Amino acid sequence: MQKGFWPFIWISFIFILLISPFFMLGWMLNDVSDSIEDIGKKLVMVMKTVKLSHM
Repeated sequence: MQKGFWPFIWISFIFILLISPFFMLGWMLNDVSDSIEDIGKKLVMVMKTVKLSHM
């Protein structure tokens, strides 16, 4: 029983190792997209204030 159980542990371990970088990448991309959105909003605010000050 224990001998048949080990390959399953190894397969799941390798599976987790293969998948975790994708999860990390997804989280990083999510954070980056959020920060890009924030930067975009700030740029829009700056553009609006600059336009108002020029008028």
